[in-house]
Amino acid sequence: MQHLTLTLRICLVFFVSSCAVISQDTNVRQPTKESQTAEEYYQYALSLNSLSKASAKKAIKALDKAIELKPDFAAAYHTRGFYKMEVGDPKGAIEDFNSAIKLNPYHLTYMLRAEARVKLNDLDGAMSDYNYVLSTGRVCAAYTARGKLKFQKGDLDGAIADFSEATSMCSSDAAYFYRGLARKRKGDLDGALADLKVLTDDYEYIQREVEKKYPRKSKETEEESTIGGQGIIMRDEEGNEILPKMNFKDKLSEKYWFEVGRLEISLNSSEDMSVLYLFKGDLLEEKGEEEAALTAFNNAIQVWHENFAAYVEHGKIQSKRGALAKAIKDFTRAILIEPQFPDAYAERGITLLLQGNDAAAQQDFDRYLKFVPDMKEHLTSRIEKAKEMRAAKSKSQ
Repeated sequence: MQHLTLTLRICLVFFVSSCAVISQDTNVRQPTKESQTAEEYYQYALSLNSLSKASAKKAIKALDKAIELKPDFAAAYHTRGFYKMEVGDPKGAIEDFNSAIKLNPYHLTYMLRAEARVKLNDLDGAMSDYNYVLSTGRVCAAYTARGKLKFQKGDLDGAIADFSEATSMCSSDAAYFYRGLARKRKGDLDGALADLKVLTDDYEYIQREVEKKYPRKSKETEEESTIGGQGIIMRDEEGNEILPKMNFKDKLSEKYWFEVGRLEISLNSSEDMSVLYLFKGDLLEEKGEEEAALTAFNNAIQVWHENFAAYVEHGKIQSKRGALAKAIKDFTRAILIEPQFPDAYAERGITLLLQGNDAAAQQDFDRYLKFVPDMKEHLTSRIEKAKEMRAAKSKSQ
């Protein structure tokens, strides 16, 4: 999940006696003029745990009153800092976390302050906070978060060491995932694949168990089996298909995954798992294992049908193998899903060129260069090579 719930974060830090009640009852009444205790304002703020900006703003106002009535209320500062992060005020959040730490220096407040510092690009300050947390004990999430910072700073060995500590302590999907990316950056493709395999194996086991409990009542539609093979549809515990909620294009960026606020990859997220299979396919293709790579890209699409990048990667291998019509179909699907993905136009253009359809190919090349005009020289080189391949094939026939 992207964030711990507010209630869980507060409970982990302050162990307030009302945590169990708060987590079950989100209908705490708003304090009135007749009930003006700091604790009541605090309880009301805690109950607003939907994490919408509107709720966060209400919570901040309630916590303002709680702190006004009780200036040494550490939990209120901590919670207000969290809500300020939710409304995009990391500077204000840090001020509140500082106040909370002075009153009650618990490790999770340091973790939250580190997240806020990263938002302000204070990576050294964030590293200091994670170091402090780990000086107080072995905290799985702190190792994962610090490892991500080390990755950003180029300390791949240090990052891998932290991710390894996390995997040795707890069942951290995130640590396996990020260690896999770090190992890939170091060129350890086998190690990276081993990490991703841990996650895909877990996911596939979960999906098999769900399928046993909730078998499909109808055959797959063509859309659910666009490339062929058994479709893998994300389902919750009740057998309902899980639909994506975020902008998938962001998840194709390594930068997205190594932002500290994004601590988890979720086996319950269709987008996350689709990206995981995509990364796995890239690794397998880099190792020269094309058949296994095709399977991984196929799985990426079956997990989430909107994975345009997986269509492109699948199509590239098909084109390389000479299955030009199938490749063009893959590239076209990618374009229909995401018309502003330049690579799809370039790859379809090259494949059309190999087919002998120069006019259609040129249209795709023109579209590609509208997105990335600085790639003209690189594209020209690819076009020349494609024409040479076509000529050589023509002579051999």
